[in-house]
Amino acid sequence: MSCSASTAHSPQPTQPAQAETAFCKIVGGLSSPLLANVYLTAIDERYRRWVPNPRDRTRERAQQRLQSDYRRGRPGFYVVRYADDFIVLVQGTQQDADQERLALAQFLREELRMELSMEKTKITDVREGFDFLGYRIAQVKMPSTGRHVGMLFIPKGKSQLLRDKIKVKVRATPTGRTLADLIDGLNPVITGWRNYYRYATRSGKEFGKHDWWLWWRLKAWLSKKHGGASGRKLRRQYRESGTQQGGWRSGGKKLARFADTRRLRYPDRGLRIPNGWNDPDEHFRKGADKFWEATRALASL
Repeated sequence: MSCSASTAHSPQPTQPAQAETAFCKIVGGLSSPLLANVYLTAIDERYRRWVPNPRDRTRERAQQRLQSDYRRGRPGFYVVRYADDFIVLVQGTQQDADQERLALAQFLREELRMELSMEKTKITDVREGFDFLGYRIAQVKMPSTGRHVGMLFIPKGKSQLLRDKIKVKVRATPTGRTLADLIDGLNPVITGWRNYYRYATRSGKEFGKHDWWLWWRLKAWLSKKHGGASGRKLRRQYRESGTQQGGWRSGGKKLARFADTRRLRYPDRGLRIPNGWNDPDEHFRKGADKFWEATRALASL
């Protein structure tokens, strides 16, 4: 890792920027994001007033502080950070965002000995949207209420990168290999991509497009493998009976489908999550006890 951090600000919010350090040069491995996460905890503390944290008795306390500052004409800030990537959402004006960017740069330089790249730190209106951790995040006006609501979208570039990756895998698989071999190479890609983007708005529609495209991509590969065999013959030999497009299978291996996973709402685990050392009587939000079980299941995919 080159200890770098992304930050985003905005009068409503912002887009990533990079902070670069001259002394932290840990390349790869689990220690890289772990050490970045520990070291950059100071950023979380800087914005602790407006962000829910385990010190609050209720989740609403941070919102009450934000509303109190708003009534007094003061800007409010909300940081979202993953290891060394972070954005800062600003409740205020363009000037408030500009001033906070300068203040944050000074804080990083004096407290953490890091330099914030001002060129890469973009300030943008949340209604225009910004990219963060592979998602496109934007406020969208709801027709039913007229209110602007924050939503997650799959960036078009990410969908194209996925298709490019699949094309490379299909082209690199000789037609002398079995369809089962090709499925073994594609299923981890399909499963990982759909699990990551299943929280995006309209992800089901995007998943359906990818399934349709992949069905025809594999049909072309099979047709070439069997000397230009017709689609009817290929479906009879390789398609699961009783299914429509997307049911390719061979040798006991079935091609995974993007649409096999429905869109999910990101779970709210509250201010605290179980870590294995909590008091047995401590109360957590519904479903929080499944956190580590779900994490281990995802790691095993």
